Amino acid sequence: MQIRSSDLEIPTNDPFENDCLDRRELEPPLTQFVTQAIGPFVLAVDGSWGSGKTTFLKMWQVKLDNAGHLCLYLNAWKSDFVQDPLVAVVGELSIAIKKHPLDRLDEDNVRKTIEKIEKTARSIVKRLIPVGAKLLTLGALDIDSALERELSAGTGAVAENLIQDYDKGKSDIDAFRKDLEFLANAIQEPNEDPVKIVIIIDELDRCRPTYAVQLLERIKHLFDVEGVVFILGIDRNQLSHSVKALYGSEFDATGYLKRFIDIDYNLPEPSIGCYCQSLFKRFGIDLLLSKRQLGNHNTDRSDLSSYLGYLMSSAQMSLRDQEQVISRLRVILQTISKDHSIYPITLSIFL
Repeated sequence: MQIRSSDLEIPTNDPFENDCLDRRELEPPLTQFVTQAIGPFVLAVDGSWGSGKTTFLKMWQVKLDNAGHLCLYLNAWKSDFVQDPLVAVVGELSIAIKKHPLDRLDEDNVRKTIEKIEKTARSIVKRLIPVGAKLLTLGALDIDSALERELSAGTGAVAENLIQDYDKGKSDIDAFRKDLEFLANAIQEPNEDPVKIVIIIDELDRCRPTYAVQLLERIKHLFDVEGVVFILGIDRNQLSHSVKALYGSEFDATGYLKRFIDIDYNLPEPSIGCYCQSLFKRFGIDLLLSKRQLGNHNTDRSDLSSYLGYLMSSAQMSLRDQEQVISRLRVILQTISKDHSIYPITLSIFL
């Protein structure tokens, strides 16, 4: 018995073939913008939970790949178990660059560069562990207490080590950016439209607040490189709540997020009832109705689709909530006797 809908198939030759939310026309201007925009930037695709952001971003990712961009997708929510978000981003970048078609003359240099990036990223993460630990505990863990005791003892050695460590940290960041810029240049093709390293970060608003903030900070300080574009799939309201959970309810979360996001794009809501129609196909509702012995299949189908579509739209249900409703409908149709009427209008209200 199917409870959840299966993942939507995204064909590489036509990623929007199974688009049921009429969002195909949103892609061309967005891809054109990514291609022609100069300099690094962060674009936020803003939509409420369950509004179809993930599906749109995955379809758009294929179109960006087809346009020649080196595009990688990271579900931040599924990767927030790692010690630092930089590890997840560099890991996905390494996978993407190895799959990307490159001129044979550049392959050896690209391979060496991505290895250098991985090594430098590990060094940066090690230096950021005390900062992350203090952020995680909101300062309750005094990482620097041992250092303060040494300094107060007048040894001077710790202070010298800290200065050296600071210089080495700056050097690592400079090296990271330089190598990233080399990769951005390596994927260019002569006499072709410019292509970018496009890093799609999805589900950022569902992460642990500390992880979400760390990821934004890494983007700002490490990836601000010509030819690198970030696309964030977010629910800005929910992400603001995460920021406030970390810094306090009175904190200006809106102003804080503006430091990281250059451009906002609000994902349009789907038209009334259009998603309901597609869910009937994905959950096999038509087939179940056709097996019923009482009532008219076509009439029952029309009534269920019309009333459910209207009621779910009126209730402003998210796409995820609508999936759950149709999932319950499937369970009912599979368990109720085939020789009983389903009373489509009443059933729609109960659902």
